[in-house]
Amino acid sequence: MEQFASESFDPQQYVSLIANTSVSLDQLHEQGQLIHKLGHTASQDLKRNVYTNYQSYINAATEITKLEAEMNRLGKGLDEEQAILAGLDTLFQTGLPPGVEPQLDEGSRVQQIKSLDRGNPLLVGECVHQGRVTILDAATQTVKGQAHALLLNNSLVVALLGPAGGQPKSWGTIESMSLDMVDPLSTLTIAECQDIKNGIVINGMRSAQILVCQSAREKAAWVAALRGTAVHFQESEGGDEAGAGAAQGHQQRTDWLYEVPEEMDVCIAQRNFQGAVVFATRARAEFEGSKALTGMVSLRRLIDEKVDKLTAVLCSELSRPAIRTNAIRATVKFLLDLGKADLGHEVYLLNRTQRIKQKFRKVKMEGSTELYALKLSRTFFSTLRSTCFEFAEFFDDSASSAFVSWASKELRRFATNFTHQVLQSLNKLHTVAQCVQKVMQQCSQLSDCGLDLNFVLWEMLQPKTLEAINDAGQALLNTTSTDIDVEDWQAQEFSGNKYALKQLLEKMALHDFGIAVYIKDKRCDLFEVTTNCIGRVHEYVSAVLCLITLRLDDELLPWLVEVFSTMVKYLTRKGHGKAIFEKNMEALVTLLQQSRARIEVVTGRECDILVGLEGDIKLTWDHAEGSLI
Repeated sequence: MEQFASESFDPQQYVSLIANTSVSLDQLHEQGQLIHKLGHTASQDLKRNVYTNYQSYINAATEITKLEAEMNRLGKGLDEEQAILAGLDTLFQTGLPPGVEPQLDEGSRVQQIKSLDRGNPLLVGECVHQGRVTILDAATQTVKGQAHALLLNNSLVVALLGPAGGQPKSWGTIESMSLDMVDPLSTLTIAECQDIKNGIVINGMRSAQILVCQSAREKAAWVAALRGTAVHFQESEGGDEAGAGAAQGHQQRTDWLYEVPEEMDVCIAQRNFQGAVVFATRARAEFEGSKALTGMVSLRRLIDEKVDKLTAVLCSELSRPAIRTNAIRATVKFLLDLGKADLGHEVYLLNRTQRIKQKFRKVKMEGSTELYALKLSRTFFSTLRSTCFEFAEFFDDSASSAFVSWASKELRRFATNFTHQVLQSLNKLHTVAQCVQKVMQQCSQLSDCGLDLNFVLWEMLQPKTLEAINDAGQALLNTTSTDIDVEDWQAQEFSGNKYALKQLLEKMALHDFGIAVYIKDKRCDLFEVTTNCIGRVHEYVSAVLCLITLRLDDELLPWLVEVFSTMVKYLTRKGHGKAIFEKNMEALVTLLQQSRARIEVVTGRECDILVGLEGDIKLTWDHAEGSLI
């Protein structure tokens, strides 16, 4: 402030000093352009790195899916090996080959059978009689298998040894037996079977069976033991209330488990999937939470078979392409409750694949090719987008790798079909460019659900697109050469054809080329080959710029150089008169500058090739001016 208030302060000198030491406006513009260019370069480098890493992520997700399947297969193999090792351990302990029973005493056999269901009050009684029998179903008289029957002082126990008609399994391992009947004597009724030799009909609490003894003598012993033990049990039942109460409590707790398979069949038949899932999950929780039920192997196996049946029905429901979203949500929840998450997302993604194929069949080739490409891409990417949201809702993040792998496969299948059905049937570059542009625009809509597949899709469509660009460039060069051969190298006269002049003006206006400066008194100083070249180059550049990428300009520029070089060569050789030669050269230079500016705006960098070409044309122009009259 003191400096401004002093008498020696010179405002003009102060302003000049500030102006000389400050950055000029041109320098600020240059720095702004430099910063913009650096930002664009950094953005392109970042996008390139993201695309590269995204492809790696897809490959890793596919590999993870394969490894998960391999782990499941190895898990099953380990279970089988464990079973084999258990069998070998039994063989080493008994020293007997398969199918031959060790000579165990009666007490050992009784303890072995009782160990199948430890904690069951009905198996705590003393053994009264035992022996080998054959079990038949009383209703159908079909053989269920060989068994060892054990008559205790409070119950009858039947342990199956193996499948009907096969060799009996070894007595050396508990796993070789399964309990088929454990019924208290108070619920049994006994009768001799008249149709089956040496048969005894046992009507238990849940089913009726026929015990076939090996001889009539054994049959008589069994009948006497059964009737005598039943009478003794009824007489002593009142004095043993504690044991009967325990047996009744256990029986009441496990009775409903025997009804689960039948109830699940009824629910499945009535399509009451929720009810079937409830029965299955309750039974699973009961088996896992009670050690006393570990010996009920046959019942648990039967329930597992019903769960597998229910799973197959649910997968069949989920495989229908027309299934509604609410039904999908409910079915997936059922599979998750059954512990079938891997199978759930596998079948769900297969359903989405079928849904995409179904929608594709409804898209018909009607109207323009661009409209068909738009419908096809909109159908695919809208389904892919909705699948992404639904998958994230139905499954947790651990299944994301499976979805990414599926999306990559479906995108590749779509790109293959799109190439065969659309791109290979087209000849015009403009149509190819419009179709590919519409597909890429639809693909970019996946970004809001976390999928950026533009680069992956472009890599799939790129070969056919580059082929179309090169074919169009070759056609442009050939057409230009043909026009040069038939050109008469005269100015275009429109004195008798106003409509043709109007058409030329409208065409050049469409290409944003100011041709009015070359027209005077209904006479155009540009050769016909020059105006044709202007229109074709503009259309070619416009089509390619619809598909421009980081590498695509490398395919575009060589053809432009060839076309302009050919035009300059023949204009120099065939030009008649200095004035008309200058105007045609000037029009070519203007066209080249316009094309270069449009390419640089889209690519974000200078086209050094076209800059050099412009310098060569001007040099040829200056050399030709000195030689023309």
